[in-house]
Amino acid sequence: MKREFSKNKVVNCHKGPQFAFELGKARIWGSRAVDLSNLSDWDLMIPLLDLEYDTYMPKNPLRPNQEAIDLFPSHIAKSFVPAILAIDWPDMEVPYLSRDWWVDLVEFLQNFEGNVVFFCMGGHGRTGTALTIVATLGELIPDVECPLYWLREQYCTEALETYRQFDYVEQITKTQLWTEPSFESWYAAAPSGATVSYPAKTQKKGKKKKQTLLHQ
Repeated sequence: MKREFSKNKVVNCHKGPQFAFELGKARIWGSRAVDLSNLSDWDLMIPLLDLEYDTYMPKNPLRPNQEAIDLFPSHIAKSFVPAILAIDWPDMEVPYLSRDWWVDLVEFLQNFEGNVVFFCMGGHGRTGTALTIVATLGELIPDVECPLYWLREQYCTEALETYRQFDYVEQITKTQLWTEPSFESWYAAAPSGATVSYPAKTQKKGKKKKQTLLHQ
C-alpha cells in the first residue's frame, strides 16, 4: 500500500518528497534523491541525474538466486521497483530534449494515474526546471502569473537555480519568466558571449533578446 504523503504547502525549502500539483490523474511530486528510500511509494520515478557521475539511481536492493526465489515468499524475495524514466541531465545544466518531447510527456502524464516523482541531487535546479515546464505545458498556471513564481509557491522557494535553466524553461514553454534563478554564484552567470537580460518580477512589458540554445 502506498504511503499517503502530506500535501501541505511549504514556506521555505522542502524536506522530503514535496507534493507540487495534480496533472490530470497524476499526482506530481519533487524531491531530493536521498529522500526516496521507499520505492513502493511511487508509480513512476523520473530521475534527473548525470548518469555518468550521480550515484543515486533507484535500483532493486535484492539479488535473490533461483534457490532463494523458490524458498522465500514473493514479498520477501522480490522488491517492488516502479517504472523509471531516467533523464541524463548534468547538475546546473539543461537536457538535450526538445519542446515536442516535453509536450508528449505532459500528454502522457495527464492520462497516467498515480504518484509521479521528479528528483535530482538537491531537488532544486533540475527538478524545479522540469516541474515548471510540466506545469506550464499542462496549462495549470494562470496567464497573469509567472510560471516560476507559481511553482515556487507550490513546491519550493529554491526551485530552478541557473540562468541556463531559466532560458531553457522560456524556450520550451514559450513563456516569459519574471522571477530570478535562485543560485547566486558565478555558475549562475549567463553563458559567455550571450546577450541576455532578465526583467524584474514587476515588469510586464518589453522584449528580451533571447539566447539560442541547442534544444530546438
